Amino acid sequence: MDSAHWPHVQQLFEEALAHADPRAFVEAAAGDDQALAREVLSLLAADADAPAYLDAMPAWQVPQIPPHLEQLGPYRLVKAIGRGGMGAVFLAHRGDLDTHVALKLLRYPFPSDVLRQRFVQEQRFLAKLQHPHIARLMDAGATDAQLPYFVMEYVDGQPVTAYVQHHRCALDERLRLFLHVCDAVQYAHQHLIIHRDLKPSNILVDAEGQPKLLDFGIAKLVEPDDTHDDRHLQLTRTGQQVLTPAYAAPEQLLGQPHSTATDVYALGLILYELLTDVRAYALEGCSPRQVETLICERDPVRPSMRVQTLSPSRESARRARRLHGDLDAIALKALRKAPADRYTSVEAFAADLRQHLAGAPVTARVPTAGYLARKFIQRHRWAVASVLVVVAALVVVGLRERTLRHTAEAAQVAAEEARRESESVADFLGTLFRGASPYSEAGLVTPETTALELLQFGTERLASELNTEPAMRATLQTRIGDVYADLALFEQADSLLLEALALRQDAHGPDAPEVAESYLRLSALREDQDRPREATTLALRALAIQRQHTTVPTVLAETLDRVGTTYWMRTMPDSAAYYLRQAHQLHRDEPPSVSLAKVQNNLALAVQDLGDVQEAEALLRASLALRIDLLGADHLLVSYTQHNLVSLLELRGEMDEAETLSRQALATTIAFLGRNHPDVTDSIDQLAGLLIQNGEVAEAESLLHVGIDISRTVFGEPHSNLSNTHGWLGYLYHLQERHTESIYHYREALRIDSVVYAAEAPHRLNLLYSLGLALHSQQGGRPEARRLLHAFTDVETAADAMPEAYATAVRLLNAE
Repeated sequence: MDSAHWPHVQQLFEEALAHADPRAFVEAAAGDDQALAREVLSLLAADADAPAYLDAMPAWQVPQIPPHLEQLGPYRLVKAIGRGGMGAVFLAHRGDLDTHVALKLLRYPFPSDVLRQRFVQEQRFLAKLQHPHIARLMDAGATDAQLPYFVMEYVDGQPVTAYVQHHRCALDERLRLFLHVCDAVQYAHQHLIIHRDLKPSNILVDAEGQPKLLDFGIAKLVEPDDTHDDRHLQLTRTGQQVLTPAYAAPEQLLGQPHSTATDVYALGLILYELLTDVRAYALEGCSPRQVETLICERDPVRPSMRVQTLSPSRESARRARRLHGDLDAIALKALRKAPADRYTSVEAFAADLRQHLAGAPVTARVPTAGYLARKFIQRHRWAVASVLVVVAALVVVGLRERTLRHTAEAAQVAAEEARRESESVADFLGTLFRGASPYSEAGLVTPETTALELLQFGTERLASELNTEPAMRATLQTRIGDVYADLALFEQADSLLLEALALRQDAHGPDAPEVAESYLRLSALREDQDRPREATTLALRALAIQRQHTTVPTVLAETLDRVGTTYWMRTMPDSAAYYLRQAHQLHRDEPPSVSLAKVQNNLALAVQDLGDVQEAEALLRASLALRIDLLGADHLLVSYTQHNLVSLLELRGEMDEAETLSRQALATTIAFLGRNHPDVTDSIDQLAGLLIQNGEVAEAESLLHVGIDISRTVFGEPHSNLSNTHGWLGYLYHLQERHTESIYHYREALRIDSVVYAAEAPHRLNLLYSLGLALHSQQGGRPEARRLLHAFTDVETAADAMPEAYATAVRLLNAE
């Protein structure tokens, strides 16, 4: 039979197994197609010859455990958990390791020699895949009767579509879950493997909400391995094509070549179902030819329209509005009929979804000026909103001060002047944001426009065209400076905040509360700029002023928190804890607040450095719970506390929870701040460190190189973030004995540290030791290694700060 018709054969065969009279069903369904009927009836005959344990139940049920197969090597079969075209799957227990596994036993004698080869192929493929969202291959063997089996990680979970419906997952949660699946499929593609049978039942989600991709049983090498004869493994050439019609791509049904685009299509079908809770195509009751017509010729209904028509309600209308636009376009692009018209890779597919979650434009949509402008304003809503609020405040304050300054006799004149001033401000605001219109002659916003350019235009126009009082101007510049700092645009923030400080000193005097506020803003900026000593000096100046003028507990607590944080940044935990405990005490009689959660978070870092891990964990968990309660689970500030809790969990060896929290924190940080932000590099370093410890070095290496690129873009050089990432790469390559690469990254990290840190700083000490150790492992590197190890041991604090490293360094030096 022509391979193009094999999907029809397979579907009819599976349907026939469910009928009491399979032969009558096949003859009626095949009609005049005698070749189709003969092929299906031959398969039914072969199925009838299968061993009794596979034939004891109808096809939709699972088989019983055969008595003679209760024990396979070290594995005791517990119960049957599934049945497929190739065999049966059992839950098994391995006594010596006290662990449960999934054991897949090949169906025999039904398979041909080619299908037996396929089973062997599956073992080889799976052994290559080591990914947190792909079920691991653990063992393989054969029964006494030479029935092959292999042993997989057992995943106790629900199909992904059932999971999101059972747990009533929000749309963003569904998308993030789906992105984990995309990452796993992309990982397999990078190893030259396509799945070809992606469907919800092959994607199980466990109790912790982590998806696992199963069953590469029909996987095919994207590029055949030249080291062995691949002719008998190219199953699509034999007509023995295995697939699930409801999740098959057009090229699979037509018997055409498969590629990574085939998996993109299947993922598109799964995404469609996650978005709408129904399949893209309703195939129930369709004949094989009708199935082919639907999948190969008809486009699915847009997800937003499908949701509206299923059950008209307020909830479905809300979901339809969310799906309309980006998500409609993304799903339908993945489901295009021609493989070349789909996403070029799963990575590109996932990138569009991440862009959508971040509020950025997606490639699936036509990049019109209006679309790009809307996305720009959505993505930088804090910056835009801040400018709006500041300018609106300026209007109100200007009107109030102008009115109060004049006598009743001059009220009419004052009102007229205030009106003209407010019109000037309104004109400024209108000019600034009319630039976001695609029809604007000013042409302010283009596809390349950044928040920097929009804010810069507003700042320049404010300076040149608005005549405001110095105090008002200082307030405006402080607020815009804060926006620049939040966007990691430190140079622009620095200029505005310094000018605002000078204006306030002139207007109010050197010891005014407004001046204290400017000191605090500059202190936070200096911390971001990696200038911790200046940050401390500025914060202490603010505190001195606040103690004179302020009795409000929360205002003093904010200033004390700032001082304590700067001391912690300088690795002075005693001083940090002293100020942070005062801030914490001031919040004692105040209602729970975001400020309290911040102080709890920062105090936890200080007491952890002082060795009190129990108090640190209690503070971090209290901060995390309060931030989630006040802000929601997906807020940026929640990710900061998660990040800090990860470090503590890592210290205690609780690696699973640590990795879960670290991934959540990184995803939230990118969603809120975009890719090029310093906080993203911190999250990358942390997650990479966890992955290295868990042996997932490929993903860690990829992440760290991304971190290097981000740090160079945001900071330039030198900066501690860049040094940290170089240090992690040096460590990773040292573990892999890639000495040349390890030494290069350690050198880069130490070069930067020599500028940023004092000689006795722990991070710099660690790099001296690490680079010395790496050089000691390389031929010809011993002289320089001795110099670095001597420099390390000569630091007075080295023995106390790093006792094990110190002992190793002394031993190496004494051995030569």
